[in-house]
Amino acid sequence: MASIRPLVLALIGGLLPVVASLPGALAADMPDVDYAPPVQEFGSNWYLRGDVGYVLQDSSASGSSSLFDMNTGLLYGTSFSPADLDNTWTIGGGFGFKATEWLRFDVTGDYRGEASGTLNGTFSTYDAWSGTWSTGGNSRDFEGRLSTALFLANAYLDLGTWSGFTPYVGAGIGAGYLSLTNLDIQDVGVTTDFDGKWSFAWALMAGASFQLAPNWLLDFGYRYTSISGADFTSGVDGVDGLGYMGEAVVHVDDITAHEFRVGARFMID
Repeated sequence: MASIRPLVLALIGGLLPVVASLPGALAADMPDVDYAPPVQEFGSNWYLRGDVGYVLQDSSASGSSSLFDMNTGLLYGTSFSPADLDNTWTIGGGFGFKATEWLRFDVTGDYRGEASGTLNGTFSTYDAWSGTWSTGGNSRDFEGRLSTALFLANAYLDLGTWSGFTPYVGAGIGAGYLSLTNLDIQDVGVTTDFDGKWSFAWALMAGASFQLAPNWLLDFGYRYTSISGADFTSGVDGVDGLGYMGEAVVHVDDITAHEFRVGARFMID
């Protein structure tokens, strides 16, 4: 046994330098590998949207006008009784961001087509030569057209997905730009346009989306909107070469509307 111990010790002593050199030799034989950081996708939660719809408007307009006929010396004064606005269509688009599985935000812009409103006028005539007033009947109509551009910042709560359908509710706040044009005054071929007006607007939404493809969603929605009313004033001076001068004043009440909409959302990769 005593003669084996020196042999074992000599063997261990000879193996130690070989074992110690193995890590360096193995490292020298391995190729260099570059480890790239994980790629982060930009905009994977952003989306674009487009919508069309039909608008049931609930509003009325009233106003007055005064015109002086420089050819005859007659002053026409008209008081318009309130008139309802016609229903119309809407088209729009926007972009948004899906913050979580439940919460998303977007900014939208929509244009509503011209809605006609017919104002029935009770008019009076003042004869500057004789100094007398005369009152006519309610037989003359004065038609104008109101168009609206609506801009909203919106937030939505997605309520989960069942069989590809995701119901949601939402709310928005923003502004509407009202444009009143082609008001036919006194039924004598005199028309006038008004400067556009900005008004406060808000909306409530509800609907559901359906997953058509990995990046496409079909959206069916209802939106209730309210746009604050506005007063329009326009001067009339020698329109169409006719000898009239004066002004027209129209007040549009708050415009509330029920919108029934269909659209699509495209998720950006």
